[in-house]
Amino acid sequence: MIARARRSWNRGGRPTAAPYLFLLPTTAYFAIFWILPFIFTIWVSLTNWNILGNLSQARFQGLENYAALLTTDPIFRIAVKNTFFYVVVNVPVVMALALGLALLLNRPLPGRTLFRTIAFVPYGASVVALAIIWKIIYSPTPNGLLNSLLAYAGLPIQSWLNSSSLALPSIMIMDMWKWTGYSMVVFLVALSNIPQMYYDAARVDGANSRGTFRYITIPALRPVFLFSVVTSTIGAFQVFAQVYVMTSGGPANASEVVVHYMYMVAFKWLRMGDAAAMAMVLLGLILVLVMGEVRILGERE
Repeated sequence: MIARARRSWNRGGRPTAAPYLFLLPTTAYFAIFWILPFIFTIWVSLTNWNILGNLSQARFQGLENYAALLTTDPIFRIAVKNTFFYVVVNVPVVMALALGLALLLNRPLPGRTLFRTIAFVPYGASVVALAIIWKIIYSPTPNGLLNSLLAYAGLPIQSWLNSSSLALPSIMIMDMWKWTGYSMVVFLVALSNIPQMYYDAARVDGANSRGTFRYITIPALRPVFLFSVVTSTIGAFQVFAQVYVMTSGGPANASEVVVHYMYMVAFKWLRMGDAAAMAMVLLGLILVLVMGEVRILGERE
């Protein structure tokens, strides 16, 4: 069998082009839609290109765009601060809620399939549609759904998306509600793959529920937990549609995030060089944080 395989891949002792032909479509896809745009973005970030102008007339200006972002652009600093706040709060809360739901719905409870479906449905819905629905829920009027509940409970109504202190947390609540179901399913799959004999052996040795969770469940979930944290971090850094639909970065840039500000700079103010520089800075921030997470959470993997 090995001899036949060698003859099929290397007829007559000469290299064959067949493997490279099979790899060509995928290689071309990554080159055209990933590598070339990445190189183009780096080049644009070093120019003053206006998207309506001729690309050949763009002036090369080195690192001036990066220097301006870090020194003379206060909105960008606010956007970076808000984005970090979004990531630091959103990711741990989603992981905790998802793991808690997964542990609860992994038990043989009546109707658990229905509850699993209900928890997962928001992830399958459009972000824009969910943002519109939650914008209605957050209506600042006394007749708004959430404010009506607060008034019924005797609590003061809130401005929610019109408040500089509540706008970003309100968006985060909607985002947590959407992504918790996805992470829950990931944890459920990982929990179902833990052999039951580990738990049986631990109980025979006298371990309680806390002990089995600490010494069996948590170590078994470590690779999946790392995957969920990394993907959630990348997704939280790239938050855009929620902010665009619900607040447009307001009020007074209180909910401004990097990707939304990048979009405004590129397509509203037509400063494509500055927007490309923001994209590269955002990529650097994501790489640094993700590498730190991998180093901390994946050191034993």
